[in-house]
Amino acid sequence: MRFFLFSLCLSLTCLGLGSVYLFAQTTDSATRPAKTPEPADTRGPSVGLPTPAMLARLRKSEFQTVENTDQQATLSLGELRQAQLAWRNAFKSIHVDFIYSLDRRIETPYDQRLKKTGGLVPADLSYAVSFAVKDEKMYETYQDLTRSTAARRVQRPKQNVQLQPRKQKPIVFKWAFNGKETKDYEEWAAVGEVRSGRNEGIIQHGLQYFTTVQIPHGPGAETEKKTDLYPPEALARPQEYTVLPKLDRVDGQLCHVVASDYHVMWLDAQHGCCVRRRAWLVRDSANEAPVIQFINIAKDFTEPAKGIWFPRLWYCLRFCDASMSPSQRGKLYSVDKIAVSSINVNNVRDNLFDINFPPGTKVADEVHKTQYIVPHGEELLEKAIAEGRPIVNGRVMSPGWRPRSLFWQCLWFANAVLILGIGAFLLVRFIRKARNAQLGNP
Repeated sequence: MRFFLFSLCLSLTCLGLGSVYLFAQTTDSATRPAKTPEPADTRGPSVGLPTPAMLARLRKSEFQTVENTDQQATLSLGELRQAQLAWRNAFKSIHVDFIYSLDRRIETPYDQRLKKTGGLVPADLSYAVSFAVKDEKMYETYQDLTRSTAARRVQRPKQNVQLQPRKQKPIVFKWAFNGKETKDYEEWAAVGEVRSGRNEGIIQHGLQYFTTVQIPHGPGAETEKKTDLYPPEALARPQEYTVLPKLDRVDGQLCHVVASDYHVMWLDAQHGCCVRRRAWLVRDSANEAPVIQFINIAKDFTEPAKGIWFPRLWYCLRFCDASMSPSQRGKLYSVDKIAVSSINVNNVRDNLFDINFPPGTKVADEVHKTQYIVPHGEELLEKAIAEGRPIVNGRVMSPGWRPRSLFWQCLWFANAVLILGIGAFLLVRFIRKARNAQLGNP
């Protein structure tokens, strides 16, 4: 009884101290003036449009042909913006299959530091993705194709040993969000998982293609739409952007050139006002000449839906700036490539956003709080779920486990305290006897 009263008093004391602390923090926060967040600024010092020499450099690069012409531009910023918004308003859903690959050509001091900590991605990173979005629903499959990673997995055999080739299942990860719950499936391991809500990692790789067509998506989509990374927003800023008087010919197609002091876009008004090329400049200081930071190249356009033109081939050329390596400033750092094998727009079926786990799959179902193995036959699935191993606080419990009532939990706790108390009493008694024996006391 005394132990119970002592525990109760200690708990009330901690609760009172915590309440006083929270009240003090709340009062302080209420009286402290709110800190206004600083807007992100991707621009350098405003010094006007890029020079003719810089524009000539921006027209030269690998993978794409850009030529200046004497033909006059005919559309204004507002007209180009309306053409951009037209296809974006018509866009509803997409399913695209592509392969991403990285070609890093320079290893900067920053890369070397990352390499020591194991945080540097392989210079030849590559993966295959199947990605779909429709309203809130999402679907993605991912397979690592990096050659250097695969080479490290293969152990070098001993000399004069002949190994028989083994067929291995490709390591493919699959995610699907149907608007309510996310299902993960690893076919090569025959395991699956069901969770409530959307897994943010589901869009990690698929968003690479959204970058090629400048479609903001994910948690930061609304914020991105307010920046000039989003072409309609850039075209809505006449104080920063202007249409150059002459057209350029990009891969044989006439394009309007829209430029600011740090950003240039080539828009093809004859093909949905698609962006065939973009370039960004960066200045390390107001006194230094700008250098190229990125050049995005879009090629091989197709019209998967009326008025919507998407590229089947895309490159991103990244250049070194002073923050990466002052001695290599302005040099080509890496090339990202996306090659599309198939694309479907505005005709994506709903059953794509659900995964039917095949028989034999071990499923950890966080929605029903159970783990089960998918049986052969859909009529047995509900029974398998009901008889599965329960999941409590992320742990898979043994079959037949049932949560204990509050009475039994208190009883177990009291028994544990009693046992610890008896043990402590016996230990103290033993120590006293041993000490008295050393002193010669009876």
